[in-house]
Amino acid sequence: SEVINTLSKIDTFVFDKTGTLTLGNPVVADKVYYQEVNQDILGYISAVEKESDHPLAKAMIDFAGHDIPIFKVTHNYVDKGLGIKATVENHEILMGNLGMMKKANIIVNQRILSDIKKFASLGNTVVIIAIDQIIVGILGIRDQIRPEVKDNLDLLKRLGIKNLIVLSGDNQGTVDKVAKELGLTEAYGYMLPEDKSKFVEKLKK
Repeated sequence: SEVINTLSKIDTFVFDKTGTLTLGNPVVADKVYYQEVNQDILGYISAVEKESDHPLAKAMIDFAGHDIPIFKVTHNYVDKGLGIKATVENHEILMGNLGMMKKANIIVNQRILSDIKKFASLGNTVVIIAIDQIIVGILGIRDQIRPEVKDNLDLLKRLGIKNLIVLSGDNQGTVDKVAKELGLTEAYGYMLPEDKSKFVEKLKK
């Protein structure tokens, strides 16, 4: 009874995006290369993503395909909320968001920034691929909103919930697009796990 009584007083719901509001079964929908991407590079992508349990990993492995060389990852490091860094065949591979590239001091020119903005406006999660400090391309990975989510959120509103908030590590453009489609009241992108925790603590206070 205590739980039911507390639930009746709730005015705010906070959601993650991938796998919660969306199906969590993303696919590579768009791509652009800035230099030739051969079978070896696709092999690097596949090798690195096989080390990851992130929801986007399967989409990138499927994109790389099966008719590619098999490489061994000799070192990998997951930088939560940013991406993954690995060594394959003595090449440094970085796959992640703009924050990861900036942290690694990798040059991101205006053309790449423009492509990132375009991909985000289409509702994509943008993954930037850099090999040995040079960006070779970006992938736009798209997930589908869960079919029942819109109706459930509308029901919450009718029940008196005032605030429906999404917190996501994804880029702001993609998060805004999902929020607009679902009628959420607030949307925050580029959030690391610790940022989400701090946000919820602030809301509680």
